[in-house]
Amino acid sequence: MSAWNNQELDALLEMYSDEIQLSSPKIKSILPNRRSLQLSNKKELEEYWTLALEKYSNSRFEAKEVIVHNDTLVLEYIVSLNEIDRTLVMEKFEFKDNKITTSSVFYGAEGLLQ
Repeated sequence: MSAWNNQELDALLEMYSDEIQLSSPKIKSILPNRRSLQLSNKKELEEYWTLALEKYSNSRFEAKEVIVHNDTLVLEYIVSLNEIDRTLVMEKFEFKDNKITTSSVFYGAEGLLQ
């Protein structure tokens, strides 16, 4: 990986439960042979993140807003996968025992960025 090293990836994965449930419309663009837009464990998540960080090694993220309520956090951010296109993203995280157990990613509203 060019932009991320193994130590950083390990730190990222440490935030997630072993039984993580992640849903994202981008899963098939990273793992094209998958039938589902969901990952259901940390091993699948590691494969996804490893490939995604290699494919989009120059990604930039800009946090816009964070909302926390009980064991749920919603993060709104702008991601740029290259130096031209920017996409507004909302990601909902649910926590148990200080680990992310569920993550749902929603992309869209690009027109609002102009």
